[in-house]
Amino acid sequence: MDFSLSSEHEILRESVRSFAENEIQPVARELDEKEEFSYETMKKMAELGLFGVFVSETYGGQAMDYLSYIIAVEEIARVDGSHAATVAAENSLGIGPLYYFGSEEQKKICPPSAEGRPSGGSASPRPMPARMPPTPRPRQSSTGTNGSSTAARSSSPTPPPPSPAG
Repeated sequence: MDFSLSSEHEILRESVRSFAENEIQPVARELDEKEEFSYETMKKMAELGLFGVFVSETYGGQAMDYLSYIIAVEEIARVDGSHAATVAAENSLGIGPLYYFGSEEQKKICPPSAEGRPSGGSASPRPMPARMPPTPRPRQSSTGTNGSSTAARSSSPTPPPPSPAG
């Protein structure tokens, strides 16, 4: 089995790698330190065609295969995980479900998403509090999984405690 990339995949890899090194890497550290998101680099990623990678041209995508999508995310992740997560989320959580499972009416959202214009969101089946309360769990210890001593279950006799001196 040959795992070599096609010439199209190699061109994509070099193109996205160059973009990531020249456009994202110079700003990534500062964005992380300031805890900011860059709409400017998002727009540049959209211009490169990184949103809607596997979506057909009918719906504003690039009509590439899934391997192309993975290569794009991988090359951006080499430079910055936050930008890679943006590309992955927009493709897999944003535009992907609409493209694969949406009605024709819902698919109207695809072209703006492929252009990097925020038009979607994600949903949870139930309300999620901003900070979830801790869930009580049995205590883990070296004596047992629920905190009880394993000595009582041991087959060897346990010596009695010393008696008080009188």
